[in-house]
Amino acid sequence: MHNRLWVFIMILMGISSGAFAQEKIPTPIIKAPDDGITVTGTGMTFEWYIVEGATKFHIQIAADRDFTMLEVDTDFGGSSTQSYTWDDLPRDGSIFYWRLRVSNDPGSDWTKTRTFLSTAPEPEPWWLSDAFIDFLLVLFVAGVMTFFAAIGIPPWMIFG
Repeated sequence: MHNRLWVFIMILMGISSGAFAQEKIPTPIIKAPDDGITVTGTGMTFEWYIVEGATKFHIQIAADRDFTMLEVDTDFGGSSTQSYTWDDLPRDGSIFYWRLRVSNDPGSDWTKTRTFLSTAPEPEPWWLSDAFIDFLLVLFVAGVMTFFAAIGIPPWMIFG
């Protein structure tokens, strides 16, 4: 009887002390993007190194540093997953905060929060727009035709 009681007490002590608890999986190490970058366009890919023991990841992307205004809050992936792409990136000059963790049991801590700025691409200079180049072409042809007409050469002889 005493042996059984002793085993039972040892089991309880092991459970209460966490001796049977699983160790946390290491926090992912981020590859890209760099913290604080400016992004133009509508998509962004987040990358990290393979984490041994990870079978699922959780990413959060928020409009605030406290992660209360979440744009993305999702579990995804598998053991070989090393990236997540956000295709609906707003292009309004907003600053976004993001973090990642392993979400399978027992999981990992969150990575250090990183930021990025989302902006629209620079507009094309007006002098390179198709409309302006077409306008210049019309002016050039009109000028050439006017010049040759002034010296007495008909336009059909110029342009065949």
